[in-house]
Amino acid sequence: MQRDHDGQFRAASQGRHLGGTFQQDTPGVRLDPGQEAALRDMLAGRNVHLSGDPGTGKSTLVREFMARKGGGALAVLAPTGVAAINVGGSTIHRFFGFGVGLLEPDDPGSADPVRGEDGLNRRELAVRHADVLVIDEVSMLRSDLLACVDARCRRLAATEQDRDRPFGGKQLILVGDFAQLPPVVRAEERDYLQTRFGGAFVFNAEAWRAGGFHNHQLTAPHRHAGDGALQKILRHVRAGDLAALAPVNARLGLRPPEHVVFLCATNRAADDTNAMNLAKLPTHEGVFLAEIAGRIREGDYPAPEELRLKPGARVVCLVNEYADGRSVFVNGDTGSVTDIEDADGPSGCIRVRLDRDGGAVEVKRHAWSMKEYRYDASQRRMVAEVVGTYVQFPLRLAWALTVHRSQGMTLPCVCLNLGGRCFAHGQFYVALSRARSLADIYLTAPIRPQDLIIDPEVLRFMAG
Repeated sequence: MQRDHDGQFRAASQGRHLGGTFQQDTPGVRLDPGQEAALRDMLAGRNVHLSGDPGTGKSTLVREFMARKGGGALAVLAPTGVAAINVGGSTIHRFFGFGVGLLEPDDPGSADPVRGEDGLNRRELAVRHADVLVIDEVSMLRSDLLACVDARCRRLAATEQDRDRPFGGKQLILVGDFAQLPPVVRAEERDYLQTRFGGAFVFNAEAWRAGGFHNHQLTAPHRHAGDGALQKILRHVRAGDLAALAPVNARLGLRPPEHVVFLCATNRAADDTNAMNLAKLPTHEGVFLAEIAGRIREGDYPAPEELRLKPGARVVCLVNEYADGRSVFVNGDTGSVTDIEDADGPSGCIRVRLDRDGGAVEVKRHAWSMKEYRYDASQRRMVAEVVGTYVQFPLRLAWALTVHRSQGMTLPCVCLNLGGRCFAHGQFYVALSRARSLADIYLTAPIRPQDLIIDPEVLRFMAG
């Protein structure tokens, strides 16, 4: 299969719904009391920070909020391209036209100098007319970026009164758990962020304090429902409490099942494990190249650009797929490739036997979209236009995954290949919370006290 660079966007698979995280339907959803309390603040127009352990229903609540708002002037954003594609929205940088690298609120840069008769360019019109910004993966949102969002929203506000209000009077819904992976900060940027904003985390920015965010931490487990042991351990890890280690290390020495996914701290460890196991299979190898059109950066690719598979290969599904209102497979489902049928053809598919129920599913190519918002004055609403597509089978080799790539997934069984290898805030917490229960967690080596890395700033923020 050849890459598609002709700029023509291809349609997604017909007959099946594969939406972004915040774009899927939630028919008959029932909210727990914590979700109901947060939803009341959200519907009242208040700025909200929606947090909580993985699996406590943050995405479900955002979907319900968006459904009740009924669309309108709402934009869904994320700090990274991969996260933006996954939620069916745009990156913050693309929406606002910010430059790359360190950002200064007084001059964040703009990539769109073309202006209309009203003196505003296309991006500025979208910013002015957006009433609500939903921003996912807030743990990876940097302080300089939020400061620039505030400055740009104020500058483009339609009235003098709104220019004096935080974020130009817009409502912000920030979604994410600060116990998870932190913002990416290069060594040469750290001193600037510390001096200018008091640190790299988004809550260091003055714009956070001025925004008066109502913090709602969801606590009712949905992913880990029924496993009080794992819930208790996760609470200890969030608090940096070493009491979390003993029950986890008690899993050392237990033999994991064949379908286990090894979670690694580094790309090299995961890639080496996958390459070694793929090479052992005697079956024929197929190589499938992604079709790329429009404006998608290489670092934002949501699936392997070059996917190598064989019958017998262990894989993980990268999207949620529904047919006739029922789930076919979900992000994080693991299984084994059983057959590759006409994969180079337009109707080709890869058959996978899922671990969770032994059922066989057909995985077809999926079209991910990078979107850009514009304001449609005639409809008085935000319109998300596709500016790039990425078409590939939504699969990744899964004898091993990095902790970073596993964030957002629920995996049926994991083996933590982390002992002595954690190097960043949140790695152990994210790895541990990928499983549904403690019985689904195995270890290659003991977890040491120094592997439980929780940034002191995050501890202070969560305690406050």
